[in-house]
Amino acid sequence: MWDKHILATGYNGAPAGFKDCLELGCLRNELDIPSGERHEICRAIHAEQNVVIQAALHGVSLEGSTIFATHTPCVLCAKILTNARIKRYVSFRKYNDSAFVQLFKEAGIELDLKDRPSPSINYLD
Repeated sequence: MWDKHILATGYNGAPAGFKDCLELGCLRNELDIPSGERHEICRAIHAEQNVVIQAALHGVSLEGSTIFATHTPCVLCAKILTNARIKRYVSFRKYNDSAFVQLFKEAGIELDLKDRPSPSINYLD
């Protein structure tokens, strides 16, 4: 059991060693493609995909784990996470694709939508 241990991390970005959209410009923006559509146009790999890749590279199973992410997943990432057998997905914002909801229900993956945390830290005197 891996309670309260970080198993792997993921990020949104170009494949390792490749230039990203900040350097090359964003093809999705240039073609005016809305968020949540035409995923194949984007050169970036989603954070959820990267976390599964990183876990696999290091021989770590994500079975039964909780994923923490800034946004809910696109349906492609939801399929990957379902096959990785995660049990819980925690997020603070909704992505432009809600097709994952039924998939998570069928797979028994708990969706935990939290209130967005404050962007500032208040220290006690």
